[in-house]
Amino acid sequence: FSSLLFSSLLFSSLLFSSLPLLFERIQESGGVSDLACEQFKARCSAGRPDRTEMGEHDSKKSKKEGGGASAYIGAIFVLVFGITLGWEARYVVDHVVEKVVTCLEDSAQVDFRGKKVALGYNTNLDLVVQASDVMQRLELDSADKVEAHRASSEHEGGIGKDVEEIRTLDDFFSSFLYHASRGIAGERYVSSPSVFDAIIAASTSSPSAKYAVGGNAAIMALRLHELGGNILLGGPIGGRLRSLLPTTSFTLSNPTSLASSFSSSSSSSSSSSTFDKDEIHLIIEYEKGYGIEGTFSSPRANRYIVVRDETNARLAALEPFHTYIQRGYFNADAIVFSGLHLLTSLRNSERDLRLETFKNTIERIGAAPSSSSSSSSPSSYLHLELASMADEKYARQLASGVFKAVHSIGLNEQELAYIYEATTGDSSLTKVLTSKVPSIRAVTKALDSLLSTYSCESGCKLERIHFHSLAYHVIALTTRVVDDKVGSEDGGDTKGNAAERGVALGSLTASKRACGIEMNAGISSPSNVKKLDMLVASDIGADRAGLKPTFVRGIAGVVRWETKQTVLFGAPVAVCKNPVGTVGLGDFISASGLAGQIGEKKKK
Repeated sequence: FSSLLFSSLLFSSLLFSSLPLLFERIQESGGVSDLACEQFKARCSAGRPDRTEMGEHDSKKSKKEGGGASAYIGAIFVLVFGITLGWEARYVVDHVVEKVVTCLEDSAQVDFRGKKVALGYNTNLDLVVQASDVMQRLELDSADKVEAHRASSEHEGGIGKDVEEIRTLDDFFSSFLYHASRGIAGERYVSSPSVFDAIIAASTSSPSAKYAVGGNAAIMALRLHELGGNILLGGPIGGRLRSLLPTTSFTLSNPTSLASSFSSSSSSSSSSSTFDKDEIHLIIEYEKGYGIEGTFSSPRANRYIVVRDETNARLAALEPFHTYIQRGYFNADAIVFSGLHLLTSLRNSERDLRLETFKNTIERIGAAPSSSSSSSSPSSYLHLELASMADEKYARQLASGVFKAVHSIGLNEQELAYIYEATTGDSSLTKVLTSKVPSIRAVTKALDSLLSTYSCESGCKLERIHFHSLAYHVIALTTRVVDDKVGSEDGGDTKGNAAERGVALGSLTASKRACGIEMNAGISSPSNVKKLDMLVASDIGADRAGLKPTFVRGIAGVVRWETKQTVLFGAPVAVCKNPVGTVGLGDFISASGLAGQIGEKKKK
């Protein structure tokens, strides 16, 4: 009898311990309120038996009275129940994931066929390799070498030190450790040719080495082409990269036959041989849990990028790209600018000159078109894609000089935190913005601040920022444009509805790309749902943050909330449990969001 009593009590303890988790999973799906969830968990905690004391008391009694057989039966029963409860919890999670992605699929009805997008300026050949292979070949895979960089850490408990540029192999290793130990993405320029050559030599000899299309402009172009867009791509493109690009509805703005005429238009332009050379960017990937001899464990899968790219660093494609457009060869619905982060590798005077040239160039876009330049129509939507930076002065220059001249900006949590701190001087949000699941209240504050600062009633174009992180995405619009019409008369819609489509499509793209799921395939099938998980509630935590969100459709999917100056559309991401790659994921997300913004609503 005492053995059966012990089994029953243990059974009850497991049940009460597990129900709050199960209840919270159900709550995340929108079934119950936060208050009900907290009250239920409090009652469970208050009524939970003390497992340790109960076990010690009853086990002694069991030994005295001898009930071995019944104890075994009870233990087996509890084991079976525990496994069953685990299955039930997994079922609830899968149900939440299925509901979220189904609602997102309903929102992400985008028809992008025939839209014309011009993208510049950074294109390159990505050399993708696993971190363990590179560190082994550079003989950096030892605990002693890692520990030597612990003392130099900028933050207590961390490893490594971030640098603005890499001058030595020690700089490279310290900067890599800084990013990998925190699980954050980073990109740094290598100023030393010999150091870059050594790192590339170690990487090309690695068994995991493979080549892929690289550069923000090129990767975004691939995604927009995939969605049915007609693409113009400007940047250096050598033989290997050219072989990896599509051949239909995909135009290169700098063919060798035109390069000589482009070079005569500006002293900053390059010769045809410049554009026929593949610039290599090294993408060092690491998975969640990666470390070196137990010295650290990366909290998430990510990548660290090193470059020595003089062509893209000077924005050498800027003049050829815009010359091609101005000559009337391509009438773009949207123009995407990227690669400006690479200017940080130049001397200050040269960097300032190239940034000023870029600013003057895009300010001319949208002016009254001349008879020979119909492509300069004000209807061209201008999007700026940001990337990792480590120079606060340059970040402020970029924001003050460029943000007001574009309609839209794309960035991730690291870039949002950096730009916000650089432009406001407020570092209080940096930690909560760059955590694994960024604070939705902090994201809202930062996006609202940037839009309020760099948008205005007249003379400013900025109206949209697309933020993406691992757990969720947000597209923020200024209130003055949210109800403006976009698209054709018969298929047109409001910019607010377009933002809903864009953030939904971006979220689905992240899930599919990370898990290797076919982009044109549905994602809500049971086989795909099992590959996915949720890091946030279905409303991305906006309700708990006091933001008063509402679901756009039903009780899951895209959620909407507002501030005085901004309307925000958020979508949770069904995170891939075992990602097959992270390279270019942010560019795929931004391209998908842009397609939703300027594309038509797909007719059912």
